[in-house]
Amino acid sequence: MKKTTLLICILITQFGWSQSDGLLKNRQLRLNFINPGFTFEKSISNSSSLLFQSEIIYGFNVRGNETTHLFAPLIETQYRYYYNLNSRKEKQKNISNNSGSYLAATTMYGLKPLNNDNFISRYDGFTFGALWGFQKTYKSKLNIGAEIGLGYNMSENQPKKVVHLIGIKFGYVLF
Repeated sequence: MKKTTLLICILITQFGWSQSDGLLKNRQLRLNFINPGFTFEKSISNSSSLLFQSEIIYGFNVRGNETTHLFAPLIETQYRYYYNLNSRKEKQKNISNNSGSYLAATTMYGLKPLNNDNFISRYDGFTFGALWGFQKTYKSKLNIGAEIGLGYNMSENQPKKVVHLIGIKFGYVLF
């Protein structure tokens, strides 16, 4: 499944949809700082895009006097619908580099921590869900964003369950 998902992501980014003539930037690559990684966003219409993201997430676990720091790879895809671009444009607010609010369907796959194969995380495995979020890119190409939602996690290590999805982004738009 991992290889199939990766192949689909590569094919979509290479041979994707035709260029949109609208409000969203056709292609955008960002470098993320909080959780180091890259985000590629491709517009598929005037108000929607596909997002592909890979990053290293940080977490920690405290048991008694012992604290374990964890670094785990995460691969995520999103379908985003930007619902307020026209009103932002009419109000002469910034919509460059896909600045606006969105609703998203998301899928993510969390791998085991790089520095501790034995740790059992509640986010290992496959998660899908729904998000509300926003992002803003400044003239300096600095990008900030936040998102919140609910998901359903299917992990080999834990029972299947509903999980909260919260993300804060800070990065730089490369192109």
